[in-house]
Amino acid sequence: MLNCSSTHHKILLPDHLVPEITDQLDMSNNSIDAINETRKYFSSIEALYAQENNISHIAENVLQNGTLKRLNLMSNRLRGLPRSIQDLTSLQELWLSNNAFPCDCGILWMKNWMASFNHSGKRVVQDFYRIDCHFANGSAYQVHALDPVRMKCYPFVFSAKFVKIIASLSGFVTIISILGLSIACNLRECKWLLYATCGFLLTSDKEDLTEKTFDAYFSYR
Repeated sequence: MLNCSSTHHKILLPDHLVPEITDQLDMSNNSIDAINETRKYFSSIEALYAQENNISHIAENVLQNGTLKRLNLMSNRLRGLPRSIQDLTSLQELWLSNNAFPCDCGILWMKNWMASFNHSGKRVVQDFYRIDCHFANGSAYQVHALDPVRMKCYPFVFSAKFVKIIASLSGFVTIISILGLSIACNLRECKWLLYATCGFLLTSDKEDLTEKTFDAYFSYR
């Protein structure tokens, strides 16, 4: 492990000072305010300890190295996480308590992800039940107890179900419309319109199109 704890590093994680083959890096108790640029040693690092800094932002995909197993981000100023963190399949342990997460609808995807288990059947977020968020009035609330209904985050609650319902209704309405037209339409023009718009050619058992005279015939590939 390379120990750079309490070395007064500011703004960003160090680059040239850290060997590329570093597998564990302790950058705790510094003044780092963001992780928004990739580093060469990210390709081999397995553990990054960045607790007790001023980190308020982590860029998308910056940690997508495939080797990171442990990540400590406790006691920072994070207001959110990059959604790409869900794709860190190698991640086994993550600490997030004592940050500045807001209690709003945008944190609900994080709540669901933090409560989930990895392919080994273990929860990645080690301090899930100690993670707080904060309302606008300053009051704190535990993230795991957030209720999207009480928070009136209705798009989040109903979005998936709503899409399925709309898709089902659309299919149903289409079928009913076709059946209705097939019953109501006896005119040649109406049948042609249905064929042109929906691709359905309606004929009765008594009709033989080969013996009928048409005003026009269109063929396309």
